[in-house]
Amino acid sequence: MSAGPPPTDAELREFYDKNPNNFKQNEAARASHILIMVDEKADPATNEKARATIDDVLKRARAGEDFATLARQYSQDGSAAQGGDLGFFTRGQMVPAFDKAAFALKPGEISDVVTTQFGHHVIKMAEQRPASTVPFEEASAKIKQFLTEQKKQQRASAFIADAKKRAKIEVLV
Repeated sequence: MSAGPPPTDAELREFYDKNPNNFKQNEAARASHILIMVDEKADPATNEKARATIDDVLKRARAGEDFATLARQYSQDGSAAQGGDLGFFTRGQMVPAFDKAAFALKPGEISDVVTTQFGHHVIKMAEQRPASTVPFEEASAKIKQFLTEQKKQQRASAFIADAKKRAKIEVLV
């Protein structure tokens, strides 16, 4: 079976124009955090100790100490090794209290202490990206790949259907 002709520029543009939701990017943020873990059901003394630790870390971060260094030293989750960097996340991807606090920050700002079911966090916003649409120029290569695969599947399905019509099948039991 031949590969067939690649999709034309007009076909690429038509797909892009007819499927706008496929090219939307949600608002996103890139932030770092420091987490001092404490169970929601922890006794008051344990919670107070964790809160005192995070309050001290927040004070040091706001005084100008390097946030990534503090995260590596104090944070109690997997992001600590990356200096607390969580990468990009979209609104609604994190737990509600964290999400609300993070998206309220401007780049470079450090949050107050945010308490979630995981413990106490301090968040530092790195950058925010508004919701947007991927331009056709950026999307065209992926559209071309998708339409090429789609055409291959259609040709394969047509070939199989045709082969089934022409085939004589005997069941010998």
